[in-house]
Amino acid sequence: MPYSLFPWVWFFLSLTHSMGIDLVKIKYVLLEFFTQRFAHRKNKKAVRSRRLIHVVWHKDPEGLCSRAEHVFRWQPARLFLYGCTKDNEVTELWLFCRIGIYRTGPILPKELTLKKLTAYYKGMSDYQLGLNPLIRVDESGHECIFVKGSGKLESCLSDSPREYKLCLDKDPITHTRDIVSRRPVVYRARDDYGGEFVVKFSVDKAQISHEERLLRRVTERKIWGVAQLVDFQTRGAGETTSSCIVTSPFARDLESYHSIEELMRCFRDVIKGHYYLYHDGKILHRDISVANIMINNNHENNPDVPCGILIDLDRSLDLETEPKRPYNLQGTKAFMAIGILRHKDYILHTYRHDLESIFYVFLYLAVCHNKLLPKTSRLRRWMDAEKGWAEMGNIKREDMSDNKNFNAIINEFEPLGFRQLEALARQLRSILFFPDNEFFVGTKTEAEDVLKLYNEMIVAFARWADKLDISGVVW
Repeated sequence: MPYSLFPWVWFFLSLTHSMGIDLVKIKYVLLEFFTQRFAHRKNKKAVRSRRLIHVVWHKDPEGLCSRAEHVFRWQPARLFLYGCTKDNEVTELWLFCRIGIYRTGPILPKELTLKKLTAYYKGMSDYQLGLNPLIRVDESGHECIFVKGSGKLESCLSDSPREYKLCLDKDPITHTRDIVSRRPVVYRARDDYGGEFVVKFSVDKAQISHEERLLRRVTERKIWGVAQLVDFQTRGAGETTSSCIVTSPFARDLESYHSIEELMRCFRDVIKGHYYLYHDGKILHRDISVANIMINNNHENNPDVPCGILIDLDRSLDLETEPKRPYNLQGTKAFMAIGILRHKDYILHTYRHDLESIFYVFLYLAVCHNKLLPKTSRLRRWMDAEKGWAEMGNIKREDMSDNKNFNAIINEFEPLGFRQLEALARQLRSILFFPDNEFFVGTKTEAEDVLKLYNEMIVAFARWADKLDISGVVW
């Protein structure tokens, strides 16, 4: 048990230590049955009843774990939760947190009475009981955070106080269903003027600090087509430091496109944004997927605003400071490049691998539209969790190199919208895999070749987006 969790967890540690009790870390087993909630603060007005749940009780461990699971679902940004089982005369204390689940072992009544334990818990603040210290509740009962600014929002690079309020939506956009998890929790937040933002909470200090550093560079250099940093905050110390990143703009999922033309503009601008991120920001994204490409809601009112936005730099490579050597495997399996899959961590991730991933995202949407991928689709072979990395790479190689296999994918295109884009799919395949009329999955690193590949892909999407015969460099 790391003693650096949070200062208030010292209660749990000191209590068990004084009794000579050793903590035993257990493996959490997902339990699927509903249980009642428990709230101990009867004298406190409920802003939201679910926020009042700070301690869970049950007579047996299975019931306790189930209750704890439900509390973390109701409070996704919660950091930890105390629990207690009491069966006959034996009491056992539990601690559920994002890095593990701990238990004391049996405690006899003479060592700890339930009355004494309840008094300890009632004397704690919400944050000492595990709620996220970065989230506050305003006078209207809404959960909110405060970022830099007073009467108006200020830059994350300024020295302004954090007095500008952003109200979080009731439910998060994404969160984990597991108690023990370092996956971030993401909310939409709004200010009083209708502005929308993305708020990401994380307990993974190393990962979120890495992303914050890269987002700060993106914001300082005004990289077009990439999410911009609004604020970054962190509280606590040790292995479960609570941090949050606030970015803008808030954008729509890629699968919620309004028209084929809008989707083509999105791909066009994402490739532009990727070039700026790589060339000007010296950052390589490395995790291109359906989930990390968004559609900007404001692009229709301003031609200078990108339609497509790249998000999530937590797996990105800093080309300015990190050594150019092979890394551990990064990316989303279904959209990873052939070269990366076949060689695993023995090959350096390059800009071309990301562009190849963008092509796979396009093929995925063309086949499934905005629905689930058909059960009979060839693309399902790209997502088979039971297949190894190299085997997945070989399957993709067969699909991209063989005309018959690629035509089979084309024939799966959604007939009402994407069937008209068969020529685009063939053109993109030729650009990426047959630059010199022979199948190629390597990377050309000369500046002229880099610019040529970006330009050809941008022009291909731009022709369909604007229905114009575009030629030449488009940025």
